[in-house]
Amino acid sequence: MASDTAWRQPTVTCQVHFDHDCGLCTHAMRWLRARCAVTPVPLADGAAASALIVVIDGHQQTGASAVRTLLRRCRARRWRALGLVLGVPPLTLVADLGYRAIAANRARISAALGWSACEVP
Repeated sequence: MASDTAWRQPTVTCQVHFDHDCGLCTHAMRWLRARCAVTPVPLADGAAASALIVVIDGHQQTGASAVRTLLRRCRARRWRALGLVLGVPPLTLVADLGYRAIAANRARISAALGWSACEVP
């Protein structure tokens, strides 16, 4: 099954820029690194409002679009399938709203889970 091995040798570099001061972002990056080939890049101080930026071969994505792309790069079929499903309307709208809600509350979520909480304005 050649398609199942495609993730093992990605043809493009995938950089994930994330807020390394945020517990939720840091735990999400650990989860992601265990499941797909990405290069984590901590965001510079002051750029934390963006929370997540994915750069693949010079093309930048943010928000739910970035999450969908990352899921589609995972090793396990279930995560790749979820990435595809979240790209189907009207689920794209649900994913966008969900991402925004989580990003806006990531300091509270981190604190509630006992992780280091970033100071999001």
